[in-house]
Amino acid sequence: MKKLKNSIYSLSILAFVFLGYTMFQSGDDSVPPDENQNSIQNLTRVSVSTVKNSDFSRTTEINGRVTAKTKTHLFSEIQGKIIKDRFEFREGNSFAQNEALVRIESTQFQFELIAQKKSLLRQIVGLLPDIELDFPNSYTNWNEYVTTFDAEKPLTAIPHPKSDKEKLFLNSRGIFALYYQVKAQEEHLKKFTILAPYDGVVTEDLIEIGTLVNPGQALGTIIEKNNYELEAGVPLRYLEFLEINDEVSFRSNDLPATWIGTVKRVGSTINPQTQLVSVFFDLEGENLREGLYLEGEFIVSELSNVTKIPNQAFQRDQSVLVVKDQFVIEKTVQPLEFSTDSIVVSGLNNGELVITTLPTEPIIGQKVEVIKQ
Repeated sequence: MKKLKNSIYSLSILAFVFLGYTMFQSGDDSVPPDENQNSIQNLTRVSVSTVKNSDFSRTTEINGRVTAKTKTHLFSEIQGKIIKDRFEFREGNSFAQNEALVRIESTQFQFELIAQKKSLLRQIVGLLPDIELDFPNSYTNWNEYVTTFDAEKPLTAIPHPKSDKEKLFLNSRGIFALYYQVKAQEEHLKKFTILAPYDGVVTEDLIEIGTLVNPGQALGTIIEKNNYELEAGVPLRYLEFLEINDEVSFRSNDLPATWIGTVKRVGSTINPQTQLVSVFFDLEGENLREGLYLEGEFIVSELSNVTKIPNQAFQRDQSVLVVKDQFVIEKTVQPLEFSTDSIVVSGLNNGELVITTLPTEPIIGQKVEVIKQ
């Protein structure tokens, strides 16, 4: 009985060992790793962008500073002392058209002018008896002239002679010469007050109250309000894209606004230093000031069926790398427009995958793994 138990125990051990060996053998016969999976893990990864062709407007930038279209430098034409007036001639002060900007003391000159007018009146009064006798048809006009004469008001025109004989008579008595002398002095009196030729603002003042000025002395500078222009340099090759009355939008880095500039004239010469042609724009809009720097751009060509690619995707031989059916091929393109970070090219088809960053090693003809951006 004891021998039987030992035999059963031995057979159990042998069965257990056999079962373990069988399982071990079964592990060796498992399916080997997928070779395709290993090959995918070894492929070079490349970033690509999908080509989407469209129309593109090619532009060029222009810039310049705002200047007053109408600027006037004021000078004194007579000698005298600057006197105080309602308007203070100071930089930044605005004025209306025909407002007195500067007044020069003129009291003495006014008295001298009144004296000359009275001298003219005395001469005419002395001729009235002769006119009544020799030119009775003109007497009424001359008599009315002297009775309405006011030496403190602007001189009115003298009666027109009705005959050559009357004209010669008046000329021989010096009436015409004296009359025009007085008129000249009246015009001279106007120079003591400088009137504003337009609505504007003072941009420079060179005088003070009480200053004694002389003929030819500079008094200051004024500009017309809301009447500005901008001079911009344009390359000669782009000049054909700007015509009179064309509009360009300008902007400033300092103000959140835009202004419309209209081409009004084009320079006839080329700047020898910059090789640019001056184009002058009339500007419209609020908050314009002389000296303000503005930038703008205008269209110089229209491009069709083109796409933008990163600068890094463009090769020196004017080609790009394209992934087709997972393999890398080289394709020639035509660069049309360059910017700081991209290039506009033609020659690519919609849906093509362009490698956006060129690899450090040659990969043309190789199979790659695509990472779309």
